[in-house]
Parts: sequence; C-alpha cells; structure tokens
Amino acid sequence: MKTALRTVEHLNALLESIAGLIGNLQGQQTSVQAQLAMTKHITNMDVHLAAYYRARTTDKLSEALIAESIAKIQAARMEDWPK
Repeated sequence: MKTALRTVEHLNALLESIAGLIGNLQGQQTSVQAQLAMTKHITNMDVHLAAYYRARTTDKLSEALIAESIAKIQAARMEDWPK
C-alpha cells in the first residue's frame, strides 16, 4: 500500500508539472484528492494492524493468566487435604 502511495505521489508530481504548464487548477485539485484518499486508506490499514496485534497479544496473555489461575485454584483446594 505504501508503494502505491509513492506511485501516486510521483504521478501527482507529474500532474502538477503538467498542470503548472497548462495552468490547470482542476488537475492539481484532482491529484491532491487522490493523494489524500490514499493517505486515508494507509492510515486505516495502520489502525487495523495495530488493533490486530493488540488483540493477538491480549489473547496470548489470557491463555497464560487462565493457566496460572487454574493452578492457584487447584493449590488452594489441596491445602485442606491431608498429605
């Protein structure tokens, strides 16, 4: 996605050069809109990836917490039993 953004930026630079020669304000606006849309999509992807990794980490920590809790419960139950 970031490669696509770089490509769009290069295309925008080319369009801006052409628009500058022609004096086409609409062409410049179109290139800026395309760049902003691509930046929005990349930002959304970054947020989704961060949420995914956070959920994955929380899930892994939950497994360890459950195992430790079960061990402590079992130890507490066995305290009253004769040895």
